[in-house]
Amino acid sequence: MNPRIVVLGSTGFVGSMLLERLRNYEGLEWSGFSSSELNLASPCASDQLTKQIDRDTVLISCVRSRPKYDLLDTFSEENLININLAKSLSQQRIRKCIYFSTLSVYGDSETDLCISENTAPSQTSLYGISKFSGEYLLQEASQKAGTPLIILRPCKIYGPGDKSNAYGPARFIKSIIRDNQVSLFGPGKELRDHLFIDDLIDIVLRLALGKQTGIYNVASGSSQSFLEMIDILKEIASSSFGVCHVERDNPPIDQRIDISKLLDSLPGITFTELKSGLYQTYQYILRQPC
Repeated sequence: MNPRIVVLGSTGFVGSMLLERLRNYEGLEWSGFSSSELNLASPCASDQLTKQIDRDTVLISCVRSRPKYDLLDTFSEENLININLAKSLSQQRIRKCIYFSTLSVYGDSETDLCISENTAPSQTSLYGISKFSGEYLLQEASQKAGTPLIILRPCKIYGPGDKSNAYGPARFIKSIIRDNQVSLFGPGKELRDHLFIDDLIDIVLRLALGKQTGIYNVASGSSQSFLEMIDILKEIASSSFGVCHVERDNPPIDQRIDISKLLDSLPGITFTELKSGLYQTYQYILRQPC
């Protein structure tokens, strides 16, 4: 019997793109829940979620707390979401659970050019702490219920549909179109991995429908500097734009992600080149209303 896929966080960037892809799958039952439909931070959330899942369910949780003015409020809500997820999983065995964690569980304060799943976690942010706590809670709950679990630790995801203003592709492109200028922290030479949204969705669905379990770093395996990204955007944009270098508060950190485990588990997987991904993202944002 085909699994029934349930997506939590269905109106977010990743969740909405997942649902869009699932609409093209024939014979596959799926549903999605936004925070307005199923608020995982509410007291009765675990009971509500348990009613929506059964032994044929593949549950994909890409939900996260909305950033708030008070970081402790955001941290508290993120923990409530994780607790309710764990409560529900401990009550109902399902076919598989896929939990979106973050590369931030490894920390963001030191250069590391070989971050693998064996790298010791060392969180340096409340977000990283909350996600690592979520990993532990879901591992305990899924083991208790006998549910296979996949934990994904993705790098920064970008592409059409990204409405965020986080430092990186979407912010740069919006600034180019709106202000004809981009602001970079320092020289912009620190290395980061960025994964195109279509590639992420391919990975998630293959893992959802396969037999894999465990922890996976999810990235392209290729890191470029933000300055290199700006040079590519100069080729894509139809007009030149200014680059403003802003003094940074923290020292530059280089990161490169080892995705050997992912490649071994998903033979034949390919990744969108940064130039192609940035071009598609640029065209998408260019078509959006101001």
